[in-house]
Amino acid sequence: MNCKECENLMELFIQKDLPVKDKKMVEEHVNHCKTCSETFIKTRQLVSTLQTSSHNITMPDWDKSWTIIKQNIERESKPKRPIWNPRYSPWKYAVVGSIIIFFLGFLAGRKLFISTPSEESLDLKNPKNLQYAICAYLEDIKPFILEYGNYQPTQKNEVDFSFEKTLASKLLMKNRVLQAHMLLMKNMKIQQLLTELEIILMEISNMDTNESENFLFIKNLIKMKRTLYKIEKFYWEQFLNNDLSGGVTCKSILKKTM
Repeated sequence: MNCKECENLMELFIQKDLPVKDKKMVEEHVNHCKTCSETFIKTRQLVSTLQTSSHNITMPDWDKSWTIIKQNIERESKPKRPIWNPRYSPWKYAVVGSIIIFFLGFLAGRKLFISTPSEESLDLKNPKNLQYAICAYLEDIKPFILEYGNYQPTQKNEVDFSFEKTLASKLLMKNRVLQAHMLLMKNMKIQQLLTELEIILMEISNMDTNESENFLFIKNLIKMKRTLYKIEKFYWEQFLNNDLSGGVTCKSILKKTM
């Protein structure tokens, strides 16, 4: 067994999911390889941290969260009101125009001198920025995956089917943009996680009906691929490494999601 094979099996070994034969091979390799021995200790600490934190997570208020998201989408989809109103005289428009110009100038100044990093403004060709964008994306998709991962047949009539499909399509487009830049990072674990999320989002966006069987299929897919665990693991790796640029780390993102 080489170091790469050993590293890939460490997590299963720690969780006692390995066959006896593979378990013995991992033990022998770790006992004779200093590098893998150190990696094994770090992996065991990470798994222990994840298992401990999973019991302390307070479930968010999903009804409130989805209400806010729906309100934002509905607000964006409403037709714009006409700017011109015959009840107002021309001089009033001149005053309003002056105020608007002043306000825009103020915003431009803030943009130039007090700019803050956001996912949309980041140059994803920079590996550090791409890593931040992936972390922010996982923060966006986590409640969506949690909802399907904990789905119960009794919730069938509570699901807004059209809204779910629309949101899945938007998250899918974002996923593919991130995957297109993944060659820079050369991180197969993150690439695999994004690919698995892409499959889940495709299944949701392509559902024809809101039958319970469709939702249970997605739930089993999430459970089989251990998607939620992989998202949490990525969060903790970034938290422990403190590896994001611009003064923004996954530590701050983690506080908002747990």
